[in-house]
Amino acid sequence: MAQIRQDEQQLTVMQKASMADVAVPPLLQQGVPMTKVSATKQKTYLFKLDPDIGQIVWESKKHRIIPIENIKELRFGAEARYYRQQFQLAEQYEDRWITIVYTLDAEYKTLHLIASTFDVFQMWHLTLRKLYAIRQELMSGPGNVEMREALWEKQCWKGGESQEQLSFDEVEKLCRRLNINSSADDLLTFFVKADSRKRGYLDFSDFQHFVQLLKARPEVEALYKRLASAMNGLFTFDIFQSFMRNSQKSKLSDNELRQIFIKYASRADSQTPAQAHAAASSTSTLPIPAQTTPAPERSSTEPSLQAVSGSTSSTQAAPASSSAPGLSSSKPSASAPTAPAPPSPAPQHKASTIPAPSTVPSSSSTSGPNSASVPSGASSSDAPATLPPASSVPEVDGSDVLTLKGFTSFLMSVDNAAFSDQLSKVYQDMTRPFSEYLVSSSHNTYLVGNQLVGVSTIEGYIRALLHSCRSVEIDVYDGDNEPQIFHGKTLTSKVGLREVCEAIKKYAFVTSPYPIIISAEVHCSLPQQDKMAAIMRDVFGDTLVTAPVEGRPKIEQLPSPEDLKGRILLKTKGAFPSENEAAIQVQAVEVDSSSTETSASDSDMIHELRDELKTEWKKARDKDHEAMKELKDELRKARGMFNRVRGKNNNSISALVGTGVAAAAPGSQRAGQIHRRLSSSSSSSSAASEKPPKPKISLEITALLVYTVGVKCRGLNKKEHYEPAHMFSLSESTANKMVKSGSGHDLVKHCKGHAVRVYPKGTRLKSTNYEPHRFWATGCQLVAINWQTFDMGYMINHAMFQRNGRAGYVLKPPALRSADKEQLAQRTKRVLEVTIISAQQLPRRRDSSGREVTDKDKGRIDPYVEVSVHVPEWAHTSVKSSSSSSSSVKTPSKLAAASDSSLGLDKLDKVASVGQQLNTVRTSVVKNNGFNPLWNEVLRVPFEVVGGMEDLVFVKFAVKSERGEDNDDHVALYCVSLGSLEQGYRHLPLHDAQLSQFLFSTLFVHINVRDA
Repeated sequence: MAQIRQDEQQLTVMQKASMADVAVPPLLQQGVPMTKVSATKQKTYLFKLDPDIGQIVWESKKHRIIPIENIKELRFGAEARYYRQQFQLAEQYEDRWITIVYTLDAEYKTLHLIASTFDVFQMWHLTLRKLYAIRQELMSGPGNVEMREALWEKQCWKGGESQEQLSFDEVEKLCRRLNINSSADDLLTFFVKADSRKRGYLDFSDFQHFVQLLKARPEVEALYKRLASAMNGLFTFDIFQSFMRNSQKSKLSDNELRQIFIKYASRADSQTPAQAHAAASSTSTLPIPAQTTPAPERSSTEPSLQAVSGSTSSTQAAPASSSAPGLSSSKPSASAPTAPAPPSPAPQHKASTIPAPSTVPSSSSTSGPNSASVPSGASSSDAPATLPPASSVPEVDGSDVLTLKGFTSFLMSVDNAAFSDQLSKVYQDMTRPFSEYLVSSSHNTYLVGNQLVGVSTIEGYIRALLHSCRSVEIDVYDGDNEPQIFHGKTLTSKVGLREVCEAIKKYAFVTSPYPIIISAEVHCSLPQQDKMAAIMRDVFGDTLVTAPVEGRPKIEQLPSPEDLKGRILLKTKGAFPSENEAAIQVQAVEVDSSSTETSASDSDMIHELRDELKTEWKKARDKDHEAMKELKDELRKARGMFNRVRGKNNNSISALVGTGVAAAAPGSQRAGQIHRRLSSSSSSSSAASEKPPKPKISLEITALLVYTVGVKCRGLNKKEHYEPAHMFSLSESTANKMVKSGSGHDLVKHCKGHAVRVYPKGTRLKSTNYEPHRFWATGCQLVAINWQTFDMGYMINHAMFQRNGRAGYVLKPPALRSADKEQLAQRTKRVLEVTIISAQQLPRRRDSSGREVTDKDKGRIDPYVEVSVHVPEWAHTSVKSSSSSSSSVKTPSKLAAASDSSLGLDKLDKVASVGQQLNTVRTSVVKNNGFNPLWNEVLRVPFEVVGGMEDLVFVKFAVKSERGEDNDDHVALYCVSLGSLEQGYRHLPLHDAQLSQFLFSTLFVHINVRDA
């Protein structure tokens, strides 16, 4: 049986490695001419597809590349119709159209191509889909070790100066470029061993052997030896079981552990323990310090690793494993992932438009799964799998042992993922009332730039929905024929409401089946409101939740996400007519405009607005001097109109027009657009009185407001009553004031049965974000962020909604749902204890074009690791219980270095002081080594948690370089909710600034969370 398992494992390895060998047609490798299309021109270039490095390459004015792993979305043919229509190109090009959405230099970009023939289009379509699917699988978490190694080896080989053979000088130069910090003597030793035929050079097969020697992992080998020493060098199931229980804090059953062990175990046969260990580590050539007795047992909070002492420049390298299976670039792989299917249409529903809530317990009940529960169960190392019943799990043979290679593979697999939700699908109870969930939400979704002069486009909706965002925003204004969407009283561009609705329908349920909430600001006239409702009914069909205004049943409790599966809800300010039948005869309903206000007062925006406009004006002046005279004439006209729009009391803002409000794009055309925009605004408001009448909402729109009816926040007290469907929006500033004034408890109580939306304050002109867990901690469900800005707020939001199968809905912690007020008064002091052990293959520096920086000094990385714990202000707890927390973030204490003889090197023990929101501590710097830096330093970060809500505490691991241009130069990072962070020895998958996972980069750590 053991032999059969070994044969199956070897076959799996070969199949996975072959997936890296997608058959790329020679024509695409040589290059084919295709037309590159933009809004202003079309030009033909030669486009190539490099299967080894994994790049799309073309030459324009300079060398251009798109790494496959940077691709965010592929659209072919009709999927990209929006852009063809925007560029006003004929329909005949549609069946040859390719749109590639990708990131480069921290920005989203699009490439639009027209293939010369349909056959060429088909080649690009099939090949790109397969390559993209493989990269997406590799970037979805840990695991797939063999495939990663195969890809990395081919990329490195292709990066050498010769495509056939490498001399030692070429190998040494390649290693320096890869930030491999081994001495020349060590490299020469590895080279000689890999050159088994003594030819003086390495072919690809020899190079694979060289890589395995280079990637030895002494820190993993030391851990393996220490664990196996209890059984005279044999790593048996008993040792594995003890390791999982004590170090990894695993809650899996014995049968589940047994199944995992069998996946990675090998047959020891009749070998002696010494022979078995020698075979397990046969590829490791690094010296291991002598040890006559087993290392003493240590507590799980302070792991002991036997590592090589002395200079890290010659001893740090990674895991010993057999060379990757042979690779073939000429044969297509039958096992390669199929191309992702185009977005499926939303689920269709019957004529009944109001989904009936299922019977659920009272909202105060805490029965059912809570947000911290994670399903246990093992699965395959690369894909989720259902565990067989206990009776079908094979027994572990006494000869089954883990070799060093098997142990290393396990440590880097999905079965040992740091993120507890890595393999889970939706596992939380989705039948609770809607108000008991946190919802992934977007602010000004239509913008892909800043709030002042950004571009409005459907791309913002597509990006958000493909990342499981469940609440998007539209600001609707009158258009020429149909309503349009843009940011009012700014210079942002416009996009049609119908185009946005079509994009929402197409992508709404691609990644999650749970309901979409469209949060709308309606600024258009009654006739265009009717058009707005008609467009939504036409585009969304039966997926849109509607109800007649007359005779609507009373809603006693909000439905659940499960009840609303596949449905789209509209939320906007609205009020229903009274029960008097005569009210039904009116054509519109007056509402309070403050119910969904989303902009700050003008006076609050003056300072930030002035700086922004001066910057834009300078850009315009430097770019186009000829247009300045005409632009100034337009601005003088615009200034008067701006004054009339804003009123006499806003001269400070209108004066800014003269200093560059319209300078975002110089020239008469842009100035004319601004003139027309302000003229339109002026004509629509010049007749307004000092106290404008309340806006009216069409009954057609009112019929679309069922479970999400926007109302004004009239306070949170016993005198005010809100229906379950009533939902108010709070600006960031208002929400902060409410929390600081002591209304935190009232807000938590209100949010148990009602939905509340929070949005960024108006002065965030550059679309920056707050940290959303501050408002999640008060129970607010829809905490909207700017998805176009990749800052700490975005990272926290992303980390939260990676949970629960990326459904976009996460159950609130029990303390925010329970009727027991005492839970919110329970404060616990905790300590996050992290041993930063090593990193593997950190990403190399790239320039703004995406190419690797080959200069030895500019490309050098001097890495260190910074760990920060982000804790919300537990403002809803009582003043008495909050005295244990310091009022401000303190300076971290001085670092204490202590020698640990059992480690073979100096271990630094660094402790951060308790702060109110952010605690940070960092390691020392490893000089000039981005390939396999070794730290082995313990970092301790104390923090406080209320009501056991560790789900709302977030940890960021940031790998930085001391040689960066500033102190915030991220090389790679990983952000996770503490409630989803597994303990023990883990490899953290590292990401770039846009949170795309690097293919080969990991951080090896030991994690422990304990009471202080």
